[in-house]
Amino acid sequence: MSVKTEMQNAIREYIAVPAHIKACASAIAYDLLHGPSWSIVRGGDITQFTEDDFATYAEDLEGPESEISETYSGPVAEALRQFIDDLPGDLYYESWSGCILNSEPEGYQDEDTGEWIEPDYSDYRQISGEDIVSAIFGKTIAREFV
Repeated sequence: MSVKTEMQNAIREYIAVPAHIKACASAIAYDLLHGPSWSIVRGGDITQFTEDDFATYAEDLEGPESEISETYSGPVAEALRQFIDDLPGDLYYESWSGCILNSEPEGYQDEDTGEWIEPDYSDYRQISGEDIVSAIFGKTIAREFV
């Protein structure tokens, strides 16, 4: 497996994505790739949104007309945008361990010698916000929302 694939898998494991956000991303990706679609947010509760709640035609959705909106410009897109905005701006990937770090690696002082030890920066990769979104939701969503 390539380092990039391992890094993307580590990001997916590190960032918990709620089911309704995954469904929102799926609906938005469909909308971006295939043209306009419509979504229904029942009772205004986006956390109840599923992949069954969007369709190519508004007429295909059952429910009050007031709860149906265009997928890309309605509450589904807003929920996805908010989730993406709340993601960390940068992360760091430690290639030898496969771990994701919240901050840039820092050196430390060796307790025995008192010597300052710098990390081996070649073992770390900085991950941009766009790469984080791309790993979680794919390139289509990352290009549009980041």
